[in-house]
Amino acid sequence: MNPDVHTLTGAYAMNALDADERREFERHMAVCPDCERETRELERTAAHLGMAAATVPPPGLRAKVLAEVSRTRQQSPIAPALPRQRRWAVPVVSLVAAASVLVAVVFGIGVLTANQELDRERALAEQVTAIVGAADARTEVAGNGKVVSSRLLGKAVLLASDQVPAPRSGKDLQAWAISDSGVVSLGLMARTHSGRHAPMVFPTTGVSKIGVTVEPSGGSAQPTTTPVLLVPVA
Repeated sequence: MNPDVHTLTGAYAMNALDADERREFERHMAVCPDCERETRELERTAAHLGMAAATVPPPGLRAKVLAEVSRTRQQSPIAPALPRQRRWAVPVVSLVAAASVLVAVVFGIGVLTANQELDRERALAEQVTAIVGAADARTEVAGNGKVVSSRLLGKAVLLASDQVPAPRSGKDLQAWAISDSGVVSLGLMARTHSGRHAPMVFPTTGVSKIGVTVEPSGGSAQPTTTPVLLVPVA
């Protein structure tokens, strides 16, 4: 046994061990409660870190709009005539008001969207934490993917590492539940705003493996390519 095996908890949680190291560490973890507990805590932390913060409108947008407003003439009640004799005569005060409304609408929508995305990500993070922290949590690793499952909860989560490349334009990554009765789509794999693969939670009933394929944008009814990930479900 490697005398430093206790230091491998972080590498195992981040799927950074090769197949032989992973098997050796799993044998050790089965008889070492401290390493098992630390590994589960690190996996929960990794799942949280995989969730990106929702984005808000570009930071320079508000300053740019307000700068344009400040440069607009406030004294004349009528705007100058436009070229080609287009005498639209829009009061400058109306332009200022419109610009102010634009700022409020853009930032209002941005805040609302950000809050909705945060709510969704928090809900997903809570599900992932519950699965990874379940008393019967089992972890299976294959290639650049990991599946943590809990039969008590009837759920599992697919975690794809950064080594799984993002699909090219016009393509999507689609996940599939594989069972004795066939293959069922779990939907498209989302990506966080930081560019990482978002965790995917799915029911475990009857599922023996999870596959991920590259499909045309929007997904396919059945897999059309060789899986880039194929992970067993414990």
